[in-house]
Amino acid sequence: MYKAGLSARLFGDSFDVKKIIEGDGTKTTEKNKWHMILEKGEGSELPMAEGFFFMSPNESDNQITLSAGDKVIPIDTDGGSLICRTSANIDVTMETTETPTDCKPGSSITTGIVKFSGSIEGLYDFNKVTNEFDPVTEKFINYFFDTVVDDAKGKYTLKPRNSSDIYLMVNYDENTAEGQWENWIVSPIILSSLGTSFGLNDALNKNISFAQGDGVPLHYKRLRAA
Repeated sequence: MYKAGLSARLFGDSFDVKKIIEGDGTKTTEKNKWHMILEKGEGSELPMAEGFFFMSPNESDNQITLSAGDKVIPIDTDGGSLICRTSANIDVTMETTETPTDCKPGSSITTGIVKFSGSIEGLYDFNKVTNEFDPVTEKFINYFFDTVVDDAKGKYTLKPRNSSDIYLMVNYDENTAEGQWENWIVSPIILSSLGTSFGLNDALNKNISFAQGDGVPLHYKRLRAA
C-alpha cells in the first residue's frame, strides 16, 4: 500500500522558556501531548534520555509524574502550529570519512554521525479579515527579522527576532485509524534560509531551508488510541 504526500501533516512549534514545566513530584504530563525532555532529576520516571521527544499516555489517569529536577517542554501540534506547504523534503545523510591505503585506495568508513536537514515550500497565507500572516508564517519571518507593530495611532511595539529552535513534527498519515500505528519524524530544527518569490504571475510563496537543532531526531511510532 502506498500513500500520497497529501496524507502527511507537518507542525512547527517554537521553543519558549515560559512553557517549560519543572517537576516537583506533584505535576504530571498532559495527556496525549508531545514533550521534549530538557533535564531529568534523580529517580525520574521520564521514559527517555535528555534531548529526546515522547508523547504522553492517552488516558488522564495514566500520566507521568514529573520528579524534582525534571524539566520538559510541551509541544503543540494543533491548528496554530500546522505548516501548510506545497512541498517539503527531509534529507538524512550519514557522514563518511576517507580511509585510503595503498591496499584499499579510495575506501571510506562511516563516522556514525547523521545529518538531518531539509526544506519546506509554501504559500503566504493571509487572514481574510485582518490581512495578517498566519501564525506559522509569522513565526518563520520573526526568526529572521525583528518585527515592529505600528497601530497608526502612535503606539509602536518591537517584537525582537526569535531564532530559538523550532520543533518539527511530521505525521506521515493523519488518517491513521484507531489501533493502527502512526509514524512520525520529529526533530528540533534551526532555519538557515528564507526565500520569497514575488513573480508577477505567481502566488506569493516562501522557501525555507533548515538543519538539525539541539536535540535528537527520531522516528517515533505511536499506536493510535480512541
